[in-house]
Amino acid sequence: MTTATKYTNADFGPDYYDDAPQRPGALLAITLLVTPFSAIANGLVLAQMWHWFVAGTFGVREIGCAQAIGLSLIVGFVTHQSDFTTKKPQRAFAEKIGAMLGMAVLRPALTLGFGAIVAAFL
Repeated sequence: MTTATKYTNADFGPDYYDDAPQRPGALLAITLLVTPFSAIANGLVLAQMWHWFVAGTFGVREIGCAQAIGLSLIVGFVTHQSDFTTKKPQRAFAEKIGAMLGMAVLRPALTLGFGAIVAAFL
């Protein structure tokens, strides 16, 4: 039977895992910079996906970029899933930033890419 290895801060160096109050200003600043970009990227992708799949299929008007950004913000606000009851493992500061940038850049890019592939078959 194998046992799981438990790593500590000493295994990765003193700065590998961040304590919450260690860099709140930097995380807040990066969040404030990434959030508008993310909203615009999601809006542009939603407007294109709406054009490809909703307007033609259901015979409704196309939506502009501003409308798509607003719709994306509303849907994200209403459907956001958070679980504050479970303790999440600590992550390094770079991991937090990487996850944030991944959600802001990769998610819309992958959605648009897969949508383009599907739209090519219509």
